[in-house]
Amino acid sequence: MNKAALLIGVSEYDSESGLKPLPNSAKDVQAVQRVLLQLSEFTAENIIVLTNPRKHDVEEAIYQLFADRQKDDLLLFYFSGHGIKDEAGKLYFSLSTTRKNQNGSLIKYTAVPATALHENMNDSLSTCQVLVLDCCFSGAFARGLTIKDDGSIDVYTQLGGKGRAIFTSSNSTEYSFYKDTLELSVYTHFFVEGLDNGAADLDNDGLISADEMHDYISEKVRQVAPRMTPQFYPVEQGHKIYLARSAKNDPQLKYRKAVEQKVKQGSFQANQSRFSIPARKALDLLSCQLKIAKNISETIELEVLKPLKEYQNKITEYGQTVRDTLKDEGYPFSEATRLVLSDYKALLGLRDEDVKEMEFALLREYSSTNLENDLNYKQLRDLLQAKKWQEADEKTYRLIVKVAKREKQGYLDFDNINNFPCADFQVINRLWTQFSNGCFGFSVQKQVWEECGNKFEDHNINLM
Repeated sequence: MNKAALLIGVSEYDSESGLKPLPNSAKDVQAVQRVLLQLSEFTAENIIVLTNPRKHDVEEAIYQLFADRQKDDLLLFYFSGHGIKDEAGKLYFSLSTTRKNQNGSLIKYTAVPATALHENMNDSLSTCQVLVLDCCFSGAFARGLTIKDDGSIDVYTQLGGKGRAIFTSSNSTEYSFYKDTLELSVYTHFFVEGLDNGAADLDNDGLISADEMHDYISEKVRQVAPRMTPQFYPVEQGHKIYLARSAKNDPQLKYRKAVEQKVKQGSFQANQSRFSIPARKALDLLSCQLKIAKNISETIELEVLKPLKEYQNKITEYGQTVRDTLKDEGYPFSEATRLVLSDYKALLGLRDEDVKEMEFALLREYSSTNLENDLNYKQLRDLLQAKKWQEADEKTYRLIVKVAKREKQGYLDFDNINNFPCADFQVINRLWTQFSNGCFGFSVQKQVWEECGNKFEDHNINLM
């Protein structure tokens, strides 16, 4: 079996093309070339590297990659750059000379159609073909991230075939990111890492299969850029194409996988930037048993934990922005502010679910602080501090019906209770428990209620 690869990186684009430069693309192909030579049993003469090539050179190289092959030859095509679609939704690989017309539509002859790749793949006798497409579809740049491209393309339909493993950095409606903290694009960084240190050998059999590589990359990308969803399209036995060997008995690889496992188990406390005490003890013991020097084990941990720390830093950065905005504008936010915050969140590569809990905590903190400065709550606090319990109880009643806008009725029904503002609820409870030394308050009443064998759910009340 022979192995051959074609690696294409397009980092430079004409200023009039509407496509942003992707400086990491040139580094991407160099890194992929290195790991293929060192770990995947490719030879230098069988790897073609094209950086910012002409269209004719790309088309000729694609033909040469797939022509005159044997059935069991392993062929690998890698592309890092902008991907563009035409008006019919067909995929094209951009070049430095790629242009669009005045209407923003692709000038087709300036780019390489994916169908050219497809046709050569179909014509080839090789039934072992691997494609790695680190691209998506329209360009934008913000805060150290160069976003590749955006669009809606059915990659499987256009590139599928017998015995193929097709890797894409994101789905057809998402962005693929470059990060200024990584020398390579996010996707290629973890593709190279999985081969480089053998960590993508998930079943420890000494071989890295295509499906193992996808699973490894997906988990890593999720930690750094959760808005990206890498895709994998195996055709027939494509999921079991073997990309490289791994040193399965290597002590450093064993330690790396142990660290990865502890992270998956939730033993790394990202907000405190440390492992739990049992996890720390277990890792220290393992490093001793494997006879790994402390500086080596620390380096491995730094490499594994770097994505998690970066992710936590992005959440912290976004949280500080929300906190500063609350201080500057108050709450509720204007429609314009909400839209800008949403855009900022997307540029950081964060999803709504990544920051939902943090946003809620910040709003609750802000609301509670401002509510306690309200005259009505100051009056309640003064009564409680003076231990005038009955008067404080009457004041609490008047506050509750006022907040619930039920002053006329003088009571709350189940819907009013379920929809009672959480911030007001927390302030009232905190004041009562604080000044009664934990003898009074909603939380105390709830505890007594439950100790008597009752449940609020039985009464259709979602309280606290």
